[in-house]
Formats: sequence, structure tokens, C-alpha cells
Amino acid sequence: MIRVAAYNLSGVLDAGAVVDVLVRCQADVVCAVEVPGPFALRRLVRRAGMDVAARAGGRRLGVAVLVGDRVRVISVTRHQLSRASGHPRRSVAQAIVGVGTLRLAAFSTQLGMWPQRRQGHAEDIAAVVAAVSAPVVLGADLNEGPTGLAAQLLAARLTDAFAAVGEGTGETFPNPDPIARNDYLFVDPTLVVRRAWVPRDGVARVASHHRPVIAELVGVLDQRGAVAAPPTGRTGEESAA
Repeated sequence: MIRVAAYNLSGVLDAGAVVDVLVRCQADVVCAVEVPGPFALRRLVRRAGMDVAARAGGRRLGVAVLVGDRVRVISVTRHQLSRASGHPRRSVAQAIVGVGTLRLAAFSTQLGMWPQRRQGHAEDIAAVVAAVSAPVVLGADLNEGPTGLAAQLLAARLTDAFAAVGEGTGETFPNPDPIARNDYLFVDPTLVVRRAWVPRDGVARVASHHRPVIAELVGVLDQRGAVAAPPTGRTGEESAA
């Protein structure tokens, strides 16, 4: 089993609480957005027993791929999404990682507040994702719900993990009582997702304006459509429900 998560840190409202959430997630890969600067981010995630595989974007719009101790980083790439005058630059952090014998292409990004720009950026992201050969995991704060144009465009190409197997209603924003599902884990159609959920415990309510969304991957489909199990990973049940 491989556990992945998408998490908007909101610039880290409470460092200790963010560390606690990361520890409770027990994720091998976390696609994080609104992360602090490089030094502060590395110091923060090391407290959770993780490391920064890739980071892109400025201080207020930083995105990153974080990895656990059994994940090896194979390559790192940073992408800039198309920019329109008067709108901030948006980025994508990409890391090709290995967990046992399985390689994954992990992407992290955050879209903006204007629907037209989100749709254009979703098209940019779809092109970036299509260029890699490894199975994809995309963690994103889309700033829109599942019926939004960007969310629908990405869901047409990748599997929305929570929509497929999610437990509960999946709202992630805003804390402490979320009413919108703005945060997503999109995964390659070849990946088999066992479950997906949004933590409901107290620390997840205060660490950030958002709650993480977490998913467990239990296999990858081979060319014959058979499920090949990924390497054995953390087996403890999610403790932040």
C-alpha cells in the first residue's frame, strides 16, 4: 500500500499542528501548496520525518512534493503555468519518485480565483502530465468544486480519487467547518485506489484553513488489466479520522 495526500498548508498557521497533521497522515507522498520558503519548509517537514523532494513558486504561492523515508527521489522538475497580465504566476512542482519497484510521477499545484484562468491552467497541467511515462499522482487546490471547468477537465483525464472511493462528503475548506471540496487527489487511471478520506480530528481543524485529502493506492494495472500490488508500506489505519 502507498499512501498519498494533498494538503494546503495556508502558509503554516500553526507549525506544531501542521507537523502533527503530517505525522497523522502517514503519507509516503504529500502534494503541498501554500508552503513557506525553502529553508522554513525543509525544517518544518523534517520534524514530521519527511523531506522536500521538489518545490516551486514564490513564498506566498509555493507548491511542493514532500516524501517519506521509504521514498527515493529520482528526478525533479518545475513548471511555470501560462501567465496573464495582472495575475500572479502559478507553478507546478514535479518529482519522479520510487517506492519499492514502483515509480510515480507526483505533481503539486494550486490554481487561482478566476475561472477562465483556472481552465487554461488545467489545460497546461494536462499537457505536463501527459508528457510523463510513469503513473501520475496530482495533488491540487483548484479553488473550485467538482463541477468547475478545471476540475472536470482534469477528472476527464485522471481519476478523482475521492469521487471514486471517498468516505464521507469530502469538504476540505474552510476550517473549522468546511463546506467546499476544493482540494483534490487525481491519480492515473492505471492506479487502483482502495480508499480516500478527509481527516476530521481536532488538529486538522486548526493547522490550516484547509484539511488534507488522503488516498491509499493498492496496485497498478498491467497491460493485461491485472492488478499488481505495490510494495508493502505503512499498514496502520488512518488515525486522523
